[in-house]
Amino acid sequence: MATIQKVAPCLWFDHQAEEAATFNEAISLQVYCDTQKEIDYFRDKLGAGGPAEARPCGWLKDKY
Repeated sequence: MATIQKVAPCLWFDHQAEEAATFNEAISLQVYCDTQKEIDYFRDKLGAGGPAEARPCGWLKDKY
């Protein structure tokens, strides 16, 4: 049976792809979930220690 990848990197860059490879806030990881319980689990684990004000609409920042 095929395995579905749950985490997909999303890169945002305006000009050069090399710029997108620099790790900053322009990099997102999209986590595919089947249930709200799963969403809550990943939100709590990935956002642990990060600023609460950075969590609107499912976005979050980690403590780093």
